This record gives sequence, structure tokens and C-alpha cells, in this order.
Amino acid sequence: MTTRIADLPTPCVLISRRILESNLQAMAERCRSLGVRLRPHIKTHNLPEIAQRQLHAGAGGVTVATPQEAALAARHGVRDIFVAREVADRVDLCALLDVARSVHLITAVDSVAGAEALAEVAAAREMPMAVRLEVDTGGQRCGVATLEALTALARRVLALPALRLEGIFTHEGHVYGAADHQDLIRQATAAVQALGAMGAGLRAAGVPCGEVSVGSSPSAKTATDFRGVTEVRPGNYVFNDGMQVANGTARIEDCALSVVATVISRPAPDRAVLNVGSKLLGSDRGKNASDTGGYGLVLEPERQVLTRLYEEHGVIDAATGLRVGQRVRLLPTHACIVANLARTVALVDDRGGVVEVWSNRRYA
Repeated sequence: MTTRIADLPTPCVLISRRILESNLQAMAERCRSLGVRLRPHIKTHNLPEIAQRQLHAGAGGVTVATPQEAALAARHGVRDIFVAREVADRVDLCALLDVARSVHLITAVDSVAGAEALAEVAAAREMPMAVRLEVDTGGQRCGVATLEALTALARRVLALPALRLEGIFTHEGHVYGAADHQDLIRQATAAVQALGAMGAGLRAAGVPCGEVSVGSSPSAKTATDFRGVTEVRPGNYVFNDGMQVANGTARIEDCALSVVATVISRPAPDRAVLNVGSKLLGSDRGKNASDTGGYGLVLEPERQVLTRLYEEHGVIDAATGLRVGQRVRLLPTHACIVANLARTVALVDDRGGVVEVWSNRRYA
């Protein structure tokens, strides 16, 4: 007998098979039209089942954040992996080298100290490692911010026999803080152009720069000038979420991931309490153009904002038409956090049937 959504305990996380597949195809087609390679960031879901679908749709490899995520991807057949967060701990560096025995692995570097630490471990194992240099295009997180600093770092990497300089990359996540959708387009385009200019500047200085890689779903969808860029690394596009809807890069009907919860209390006429909280939804609200005004949006039976969260409780402070025991479907503000915190997710069809249940391998 087919399991139905109604048979699942709440709170539960659902992924619409139809919308997921549509999102995968849309981004693959966008990248083909731009003439850039797609290397999606799979930290959004950490599900091999989705990673394989992304590769089948045309991705040339994947992006991950940690050595552990790289190992998970490699165990499930992914053969081209970029670890887009710097690694400095020797134990983690050794873990990277372990993964690199069986796959093409690229690592992130943004300092001479980081490059030399990686080179030392790679040389000891006689395993040359491919690296990309991170550039700060406005996010003020990791990365070098000037062409002078980038050129100096690149030359140091080229002088280390255990390292192979593959190119440069950025994460322009600051675009989520744009004032409005038009500002988001401007910021995304500026960040993409800035990285392209950095690549051109390196080559003009006589430094080889093959890959020029940008990474965020909003910029992949909206930036208007990709000249000089060879690759994009969006992550959230597979699901979309409340932040993408708020900043205008997705519609509610483009959102593949939702959460089903149950009304457990109506302690006041205008207040409803659900059996889901920050342990599943996280605590992101977004910011500026990406601010959803709450921690989730009730989609069914009618739209209402989840305004407060506790660990195991979610509160709607302007509740209407809800009764104790009623199930509601929520659009989370930040789908990546939900997918990370959920131990299982259910792939569902449009008829309310559960197609598959996938386990979060982070808890395996």
C-alpha cells in the first residue's frame, strides 16, 4: 500500500518531485544559455539522491563545504568535487587527501599560510592538490580583496610544487542583503563582473587562471553580465524558500521543500501554536529584500506568518481559521537549514503519495 503524506508523523519535511525536477532543469538550462558550467553546492541538501539528479541534469561536478561532505559525495559516486571553504586543521587536511585518492578534488585557499599547510600535507603524501583562490567581492567573509593581494598569493601557490593553481572563486552571498530586487540584480552583476575582472587581471600579470567561479542562487538567476566567468555554484535553487520568494528570485510555486506541522494549541483567539520550532526550522528570517517577516509562511489552509519560534513550538500571532489537531503546510524561510536539521525527508508526488523517504547522511 502506498504511504500517504497524511500517514507521516509531524513535523515532517516534504520535497515535491515535480518542482524539484523543474528547478533542476531550469538552472541547467540557464547555465547552458549563459555558456557557463554548473557546479551546484550540495550543502543545501546533502542528499546523494538529489546530487545524482543534478549531475544527470547537466552539472559537471559538485561543490561542498567540508571534508566530511566531500567524503559523503565521493562514497556515492561523485567524481569531481570542489571544497569551497578553506581548511586549516591538519586532521581535516589529511581527510581531504584521503578523498582525493579516488576523485578529482579541488580545495579553497585564501592565504599563504593556508596554501603552505596544504602543500606540506600534499607533499608528504606525494599527492599534488588542485586549488582555487578565494576572492572577496563584497561579502567580507573569506577571500582576498585586491588584485595585488590575489596576484601575490597566486605566485606563492605556483611556487609550491605540491599545489596546482586551477583558478579563482567567490561567494557573493551579500546579495541576500540587497535593499530590493533591482538592487539585488545590481549587486549580483557587480560581484560577477568583479570576479571576471580579477581573472583578467591575473592573466594580464602573467599568472594562469583557468576557472573563474561565482556562487549563489540569486546571482546565478539574475546577474546580467557573466563575461569572464566559467562556472556558477548555486545551491538553494533546488528547493527555493521564503528568502528567495521575498527577494523576487522565485515564486511560491517554485518552492520544492515544505514542512507539515500540526496545530497543538489555540490559547487565544488570535494565537495558534504548532508542533515545530527552531530545532527543525532554524532561526533565519532573512534580511532586507530577503526578509520574510517571520520564520515560515503557512501555505495551507490559508497564508499566515509564523512569527515566533521556540525549540519545539512555533507561534502564529495573527492566526485565523485554525483548529487544534489541524495539519498545516509551511514554506520555511531558509530551506538549507531545514534540510540539514531533518533526519529524513519525503519525496512526494502531486497526489499526496510518498514516493521515497531519504535519510540525512549527516546522521548516518
